[in-house]
Amino acid sequence: MATVLGDVFTDWVSEKIEERNEEVRNKKDMNIELDPDIAAAFRASTSVSREFRFNLISYLFFQQ
Repeated sequence: MATVLGDVFTDWVSEKIEERNEEVRNKKDMNIELDPDIAAAFRASTSVSREFRFNLISYLFFQQ
């Protein structure tokens, strides 16, 4: 599907995954307080790949 539709499909999938993750975080009260400057720096960081950052966050917040 992604090879046919390209970014349209992958962007849609990413959006749906983020919506689901947000629901899980809210339901399980998994959100943390973080200084806005630190959060912005973390999100803007290019020294860590997006995939690694996602895996790290998943590991830290979704392990049971």
